[in-house]
Amino acid sequence: MLVPERLRELGLRPLLLTGDNETTARAVAAEVGIDEVIAEVMPADKADVVRNLQADGRVVAMVGDGVNDAPAVVRRLVPDYEPVYAERGWRMFPSIERVYVNERARRELGWTPRHDFRSVLDRLRRGEDHRSALALAVGAKGYHPVATGPYTVR
Repeated sequence: MLVPERLRELGLRPLLLTGDNETTARAVAAEVGIDEVIAEVMPADKADVVRNLQADGRVVAMVGDGVNDAPAVVRRLVPDYEPVYAERGWRMFPSIERVYVNERARRELGWTPRHDFRSVLDRLRRGEDHRSALALAVGAKGYHPVATGPYTVR
């Protein structure tokens, strides 16, 4: 059974959102059993598409290669990051090369991270330094001439 078929059984509507051209996107969608296609969307615009889908009352979950979808994925997981970044003149990475999933460590080892992206945002909102206690103890190594904050680009 293909994943889109299983999703429909769960009452979900799979959708293909891609930067590929319409012809290619529809061919791929047909091959895997997806009926709804939004094609020729630039990576930077995918977050807007997700926001529009959410505004229409749809619950959005994303599966992707992660190469160009970082802002949309982060927006889905931590939707309130944008104002925190905007007030500092920061923007999210345009792409991600790898994602680490720590679900198994949480489930099997009982690991509960304290210094994740959410905690960074909370510290920034309180006007505190974004770095963890360990990062502060280790100190800046001078790798970058200008600090741009956590997970940012200029």
